[in-house]
Amino acid sequence: MINIESVYFSYKDSMTLQEVNLHVKEGDFLAVIGPNGCGKTTLLRHMNGSLRPIKGKVEICGQDIQSYDIKDLARHVATLPQSRRVPEVTVQELVEYGRFPYLSFPHRLKKDDRQKVEEALELSHMTEFRDKMVTELSGGERQRAYIAMLLAQDTPIILMDEPTTYLDPSRQFEMMSLAQNLNQMGKTIVMVLHDLNLALSRCRRIAVMDKGRIVAVGTPSDIIEAGIIRQVFHVDCVEIQRGVYGIKEI
Repeated sequence: MINIESVYFSYKDSMTLQEVNLHVKEGDFLAVIGPNGCGKTTLLRHMNGSLRPIKGKVEICGQDIQSYDIKDLARHVATLPQSRRVPEVTVQELVEYGRFPYLSFPHRLKKDDRQKVEEALELSHMTEFRDKMVTELSGGERQRAYIAMLLAQDTPIILMDEPTTYLDPSRQFEMMSLAQNLNQMGKTIVMVLHDLNLALSRCRRIAVMDKGRIVAVGTPSDIIEAGIIRQVFHVDCVEIQRGVYGIKEI
């Protein structure tokens, strides 16, 4: 579904990605974790085409990402960035933006598009907020509004960059549950996370980055048993109960 081969990338004189190789399978639920500044967001931006490697290749659904036009790529990949400008629009108008890749001139929504918007509002529990301005929403409500827009975009691949940032613990769990529901609906999810507990407890596979490289990919238990968490983060990871982990200092 997503294939990254020997990708290198640099900002000015600083090499950010170095020989990155990663294969994301259809239906995967993958967390990308690593220390601050290790290249996680940069890697995600290569997956949505907003950055191009100086060397190497990124393929989406078996096709080189650089061969897609903007609209066609937006029918395959949707992205929830960590931060963005908050538009002065209602929730419904924001969600309708998700249908833009499917519209032809004069860019009016058809019956099928409106149905997708309604389904997205319902699945994200944002129907009651449809007429509220996005600028008036709380952090958790705003995240759900953007999730609704991604649902309306209806892509097989969804990328999320730190989706739990700025959310209180209950909203973090809600966001992760929503992501799991999307995965169960057949969406391929790639999620950058800084919270090790959430990544290890909720995601099916983990890709660990350090200093611009992917140093390990595997199930949470594989990553822990191999000592990767200790090696990269300098903390110990303890399984409190099946599938639930705790972090402690070495």
